[in-house]
Amino acid sequence: MSPSQAPTSAPVSWSLADVNVLIDEVIAQQAKAGDGLNFRPSVWTSISACPGLSKPVKGGPKTGKSCREKWKRVR
Repeated sequence: MSPSQAPTSAPVSWSLADVNVLIDEVIAQQAKAGDGLNFRPSVWTSISACPGLSKPVKGGPKTGKSCREKWKRVR
């Protein structure tokens, strides 16, 4: 199978509960943030691995990148 034919993962779906977990985790990790709550990629990876986000009920898994992108939209 060529890379263009590889199956794609399901899109990430954010419930209100997921967003609340994301906000709680960002607050908990606040000390690791720089100006404007900008985190390094490793922090976003650890946030995506928290119990409330690592096992999605709907949609694809939450990755560090998807958590960072959602945080940009939320704030």
